[in-house]
Amino acid sequence: MRTLVDHFEVLHIPDPFVAVGAHYQYFLQIEDQQALQLLRTAQQQFSDHRTGSFTR
Repeated sequence: MRTLVDHFEVLHIPDPFVAVGAHYQYFLQIEDQQALQLLRTAQQQFSDHRTGSFTR
């Protein structure tokens, strides 16, 4: 993780930890490219919001 992030905190790890999706009623799997596009969109919207140019 050290090579990927500047700071990382784990508040709670359930015991036993099996998978993230095990803690949701509906956890749809998506392709990597779709996840990356969603992250890019969120980053752009966050940036727009911070600069005051956020539109819906």
